[in-house]
Amino acid sequence: MADCVRGPRIGKNGYARVPGGRRGVSLYAHRVAWEEANGPIPEGYVVHHTCGTKACVNVAHMEIHTKSDHHKLHATRLSDEEREERKRERYRRWYYERGGKEWFRGRSRPTEAPSLSS
Repeated sequence: MADCVRGPRIGKNGYARVPGGRRGVSLYAHRVAWEEANGPIPEGYVVHHTCGTKACVNVAHMEIHTKSDHHKLHATRLSDEEREERKRERYRRWYYERGGKEWFRGRSRPTEAPSLSS
């Protein structure tokens, strides 16, 4: 969405963070924004970004869902083909870049990655 508002600091996981937690721990900016606009988030609920941008803090781009509904929502966003391609890519990354081949076969790493055209 064109009118996303990015948070002040983006964490390693892609979510905007703001200072304010106990012991100097930062908080998720989208949760803080939701609570300022709508009150506390009920137990067992999560904030969902309808725009798909984790760093967005625009409350107009947020909804709350139960954790179960949120997982179902994200599971249906990918087609079966996209889900399988992601699974293959994760396997390739593990097998060729993170030592999977050595673990699996007990041999040395390959010198080049496989072709992705298969």
